Amino acid sequence: CKPKYLYRCLSVRPGELYNNRIGSRVATRLTRLNTFKYNSVEWKSIPDSTSHIPHSADTTSLLLSLTSTYDLPWTGSLEVKGVYKDNDQVGPGVTFAAQRRNLFGGGEMLSFSIDAGYEWNTGKHTIGENRGVLNSYELGGKVSLSIPRLQLPVHVDEDYPVSTTYSISADLMRRAGFFQMFKGTGEISYAFSSDRVSSHELSPIHLSYTSLISTTEKFDDIVSVNRVLKQSFANQFIPSIRYTYLFDNSSLAKGKSRQWLQCSLVEAGGILDAITGVIGSHRTQGERQILWQPFSQFVKASVDFRNYLSLGHRQTLATRLLGGVAYAYGNSSTIPYCEQFFIGGANSLRGFSIRSIGPGGYHPTGGKYSYMDQTGDVKLEANIEWRFPLSGDLYAALFADAGNVWTLRDEDSRSGGQITSDFLQQLATDCGLGFRYDLGMLVLRFDIGVPIHDPSESDRKYYNPSGSFFGNLGYHLAIGYPF
Repeated sequence: CKPKYLYRCLSVRPGELYNNRIGSRVATRLTRLNTFKYNSVEWKSIPDSTSHIPHSADTTSLLLSLTSTYDLPWTGSLEVKGVYKDNDQVGPGVTFAAQRRNLFGGGEMLSFSIDAGYEWNTGKHTIGENRGVLNSYELGGKVSLSIPRLQLPVHVDEDYPVSTTYSISADLMRRAGFFQMFKGTGEISYAFSSDRVSSHELSPIHLSYTSLISTTEKFDDIVSVNRVLKQSFANQFIPSIRYTYLFDNSSLAKGKSRQWLQCSLVEAGGILDAITGVIGSHRTQGERQILWQPFSQFVKASVDFRNYLSLGHRQTLATRLLGGVAYAYGNSSTIPYCEQFFIGGANSLRGFSIRSIGPGGYHPTGGKYSYMDQTGDVKLEANIEWRFPLSGDLYAALFADAGNVWTLRDEDSRSGGQITSDFLQQLATDCGLGFRYDLGMLVLRFDIGVPIHDPSESDRKYYNPSGSFFGNLGYHLAIGYPF
């Protein structure tokens, strides 16, 4: 590690008055270098005769003694996993990751990762002629360089973590019976904290490109009757600026409650539009292009607030309220599919499958593949969960969820999906029971959700799920808490 970076970590000046903050700051900054495996920081009193620092009778000179052990320059990991989905898709996956520490002698971390997986249909809903064989796959890779400093001409208090990250990723995916797609992303991001509870992440450059390589007749038939869905899958660049603010007072909360808040804002295409010199001029949808491809323009904002109230005896009442809105403008008439909101699943409305609700009161007619157009521009969700112990490390939870997604514009292909003043009547609701086993490093979770109100059903009664009670239950096996 280069001496100048070590000197910045020490941040101690001769004659400076010592306090506990200085001592902990040295150890913390050395850890953030991602270079050393162990650090031993000691402060030793030294005789006045050997000290060259002026001092008074009531002060003592201290000598900083530092012993550090280098970590391995290269580390790697191999993860093998298996997935099973409720649409009878099953298959294995593998992830390989490697890191090179202290690449340029300043604590830089170079990371590589490769993900691969495939799935096939095992049930009666097999797609196409190749029943029971490989028909879905995904292959992706990412390279990133993280630097433990802000490479900006501004000063930020480095008593808190700071970093600059450059990353490039590429993904190739094939969805059985539908399409083959490529997505590439390049990003520069800055992360820093303003105090002990507030952190910020700014990505002034986030450029992604999506392209449909091939499609099937089934996919073409679905998007042909849904103009908005077809446009959201179009080949396009997404040049955006992204900012995220995170508030978490769990390290300081001494009372019965603690809070967690995340706010994010995305603006896509505005600066690029300004560079092309078309702001304020007349134009048609999709006219502006970069590298002979249209680029997307939209604004997207979201807020996620959580509160954890301690009820004593290892009991907690956890609540969450989140919402978001996205608006396409200028060069775009719809939000890119990868940026649209969806709802349902293990970490959302647990009485419903993922992407099985909305938008609004829209009733899909596309059978088991209708999830493709059950997305929206607006999202609202609320959750409450009472967590209590059963025996030892085994916990249980009673929960209730409510939420939905809506479109901002009226769409003929998704009747009833636009948000109106009656949006509260279109909230899907559920309740249920869950079990959690706390292993310390991770939590294993099993939730059983009971759907109560489905806004897409023609029956306007509040409890209106069609079919049998047990057939409508949602089962979710997951790792970690839902919020």
